[in-house]
Amino acid sequence: MSKCRSFSLTSGKPSNIKFQIGTSEVPSIEEEEQKFLGAKMFFSGKSEEVFTHVKTTLLKKLKNIDNTQIRGEYKVAIYHRYLLPSLRFLLTIHDITKTHLKKLDTLTDKFLKSWAGLPRCATNSILHLQHTLHIKTIQHLYQETHAISHVSSRLKADEAVNTAIDNKLIREQKWKRKESVTVTSEEAFKNINIEESNGDTESSHLKQYKQKIKKNLQMNETKNIANHVSKLVKQGQFLDLLITSEQDATWKSFIYNLPTSTMRFLLNSCIDTLPTKANLVQWGKATSDRCKLCGAREMINHILNCCKTSLEQGRYTYRHNSILSYIFNLLDKDLYTIGCDLPNATCSSGSTIPTNVVVTTLIPDLVITSQGEKKMWVYELTVPFETRIDEAHSIKESKYDSILMDIENRGYEIEYEPFEIGSRGHVSKDNIGRLKRIFNFCKAPYNFKTFLKNIAFIASTSSYAIFCARDSSEWNTQTNYIEPIYR
Repeated sequence: MSKCRSFSLTSGKPSNIKFQIGTSEVPSIEEEEQKFLGAKMFFSGKSEEVFTHVKTTLLKKLKNIDNTQIRGEYKVAIYHRYLLPSLRFLLTIHDITKTHLKKLDTLTDKFLKSWAGLPRCATNSILHLQHTLHIKTIQHLYQETHAISHVSSRLKADEAVNTAIDNKLIREQKWKRKESVTVTSEEAFKNINIEESNGDTESSHLKQYKQKIKKNLQMNETKNIANHVSKLVKQGQFLDLLITSEQDATWKSFIYNLPTSTMRFLLNSCIDTLPTKANLVQWGKATSDRCKLCGAREMINHILNCCKTSLEQGRYTYRHNSILSYIFNLLDKDLYTIGCDLPNATCSSGSTIPTNVVVTTLIPDLVITSQGEKKMWVYELTVPFETRIDEAHSIKESKYDSILMDIENRGYEIEYEPFEIGSRGHVSKDNIGRLKRIFNFCKAPYNFKTFLKNIAFIASTSSYAIFCARDSSEWNTQTNYIEPIYR
């Protein structure tokens, strides 16, 4: 009796009719909460009540994170790694309309932008794109959880359950004004082709279906974001570069391990929403868009790569040499003779090319000579804006043609390769291959992934230092090089 609740319909509408068992009255679900298979039963049966329940639960979790006394980037990490997975069951057991899902995404995006330090005008794509932070939207997670639950029922449930699902599909396929998650999940299930083998168990077969469903939903999500990003003339350039190259941002693997405010700088720099003079004028926060150092128009590309005063003061050299110093320190100096364009690392002539090979005033960034063999490898580092990586590579390809020919004429087998690290820490696929070849000369206590992450970390944190000093006319030429984050 204590667990009984009543629910009545009169002319298709819910009504509170009193029922009794003996002398005891059975409470209606309007008066006392009731759950069925984990889902709340609502008296009116309206989707608005489900939305309110889910929103209340979600908002409480968001406020709990927001009230913690930790850095914003850590709050984003907690949401991504803990809060979002905790919603899977809640989303699976309730049916939520598309309109309400969008409202839930608007709510979560508001908190995420605040924690990540993104302005309101920033595109949400930087948060949700697979190649950047890859924080799933509530709508994406809802579709995924329902599709996986649907597949589990289709493959594991008995005939009675599948008949009930079939009847539900027949009814909801007739809907005209709203979308049915059961119908979309059934379509996703039918579109999956899995090659069965005799050795497959039921659990491994189900696992293959789940993986395929997740992959297909992710592809659709990326496609939708790509369509949106392609229309963003300003904020979409870097994101479009990642989508086109089908490559994750290099900083994605260590984005939550950056020093204070560096994550904010990186995300905003990638979508051009930093408080540059050009943006401040556009936002009505300033009257001049001129750089304080050189007088040119101050945009993010200008600050990080094109300011003449910054170049003359050695700001870009500082970033360049921080990366070069890290690579130089890892090279195996017992097996190779190393010349590097750093203080106290060049030959006696001032060049990086050994004087016993050729005397020249040219100074390639890195020259590696095999001891005992006439083999030489020459590398030239550039740190351009990510959209100019290919252009920068083309310029450097022919820079040392004449001296390389002189070295070959002296009987040396020589390889020359310029390589580029994006000024915001991104390394393109081609340059990952070039860095792998350099890594072969290193005597490192860790693997290539660590090597790559450290280079991206040094580039991005150096650029942040350059950005922070954009209004200062002075630059400390004795600034220590950025140290790697991973050992």
